Amino acid sequence: MWPEYEELMVGIFNAVTGLNFTWNDMREAGERITNLRHAFNLREGINELKWPVHPRIVGKPPQTSGPLAGVTADIEAQVYWCLGALDWDRVTTKPSKTKLLSLGLDDVAKDLWP
Repeated sequence: MWPEYEELMVGIFNAVTGLNFTWNDMREAGERITNLRHAFNLREGINELKWPVHPRIVGKPPQTSGPLAGVTADIEAQVYWCLGALDWDRVTTKPSKTKLLSLGLDDVAKDLWP
């Protein structure tokens, strides 16, 4: 992220809320929200890996002209690396117990990892 952008976002957030967050505090809050939202969806039986992606979105078949001519995205590799970066299981998409505990989501970790 660009330092100017980080400073601007933190400044706006702190001015609006009256809090004194740093960029890392905001990033961690966003990560906590993402993991909590995902854990809720898993509890309700929603797993994003089961959502179909229309082939045209990833370039199957690839465009024949224009800036994306001949381009096909490797969606499986993107999902694999994204889940790894999030520290989520690559089959069940469950956030790891370590990740949940590091974010202070102990109660969620107990539910997902009894």
